[in-house]
Amino acid sequence: MKFHQRVWMTLVCVLGVGWALYALWAERQVRQGATPLGCGIERSVRCDVVLTSPYAHWLGVPLPAWALVFYGGLLIVLWRVRSTERVGVLFAWAGLGAVLASAGLFWIMRTRLGAICPICYTGYAINLLLLVSTVIGFGPVLRRLPEIWRRDRALRRWALVLSVGAIALAGWGYRQNTVSLERLSSRTPPGPTVEEDRASVATPYTGGGTPYTGGPKTGLCTDEPLPADWAEFLQAPPPPAEIPTGVCNYLVGGPDSPVQIVEFIDFQCPICAQMAFILERLAEEFRDHLGIQICHFPLDPACNPSVSRPVHPLACELAAIAECAAVQGRLRAVHDEMLMYQPSIALWLEGRIPGASSASALESCAAMPVTQERVRRQVELGLRLNIAGTPTVFFNGVLLRGGLVPPSVLCHLIRQALGRPTSPG
Repeated sequence: MKFHQRVWMTLVCVLGVGWALYALWAERQVRQGATPLGCGIERSVRCDVVLTSPYAHWLGVPLPAWALVFYGGLLIVLWRVRSTERVGVLFAWAGLGAVLASAGLFWIMRTRLGAICPICYTGYAINLLLLVSTVIGFGPVLRRLPEIWRRDRALRRWALVLSVGAIALAGWGYRQNTVSLERLSSRTPPGPTVEEDRASVATPYTGGGTPYTGGPKTGLCTDEPLPADWAEFLQAPPPPAEIPTGVCNYLVGGPDSPVQIVEFIDFQCPICAQMAFILERLAEEFRDHLGIQICHFPLDPACNPSVSRPVHPLACELAAIAECAAVQGRLRAVHDEMLMYQPSIALWLEGRIPGASSASALESCAAMPVTQERVRRQVELGLRLNIAGTPTVFFNGVLLRGGLVPPSVLCHLIRQALGRPTSPG
């Protein structure tokens, strides 16, 4: 093989490795609620939908990780196999398989997911470049393919093993994805029904199990001691702030509940989903004693002037939809679903998740000025209270620092407020 051929094919493989690493990083960003470069331009350009869908994983492994192994293996073949004929045939086999896989994934993305992912398009283009470069660079070898195939027994054996392995992995992965989608379709949406939700706004929260939770429905409060930093914080907590009623919405209980908890939330914030689970379990454990309000603080400059860039580009829209759901008496159910399907929230907005409700019935209400004003008032309240991020929790008016509040801290405070024995500090 000529030196310039080897260098060019090396560049193509390195490009594939670089893309795979970036795609893995982008998936991590999406699962953390951020927007990778090139995504979130408009609703149809939704990397979050594609990268977090069941189709983006094969046998539980993200497709970019498979691409990393694929291009890394080609680099090894390129520099360790001395025969130009074998390298050319193996690269042609790999390039054709990659292009066929890209075509199938493109069809799934456009027909099943209805989304556009520039990151995925870049990967497809690199796979096509691999095939074209192989055909051009190894043209003379490929024209003698029948002759090479007949006389090179080792090449036939490797091609057969790799082909059978690829087909087996494809079939096994397809079966696994089918099972995953069947489970998603049969999953019961969390939260009470609309009729139950309208029956009594002040009833304890009984939202049921949600995917972002896990674990049995047992008591959350134990005799676990307080973390040292929280024990020190609670010895001299800040003075309680005045949080007016009527600005935010009660998810649990009401203004007469002896314990009042206010959470400032962003529905695209992964930590907010964890915080919601903790509050749900506490509401189950303490029943009629808790009043839990949620206030919107989207990390999106579309409705939050303190945010300079769209960290969560759909957060303002989701906040408005939650406000409309509150007006219709559906806040708990919609709150649960938005957090349940958080990784694929754009699919949920478009009603593309089997078994889940659709936000389309609330979109016209969400766009109304009165709804936008309610969201704006809650954001302004958060700014007056010096909210810097989400989740932020107030307990009976006392700001409990920022971020996730440990269950042991909330249990200690609730027991103390209700005159019950508290955990040791």
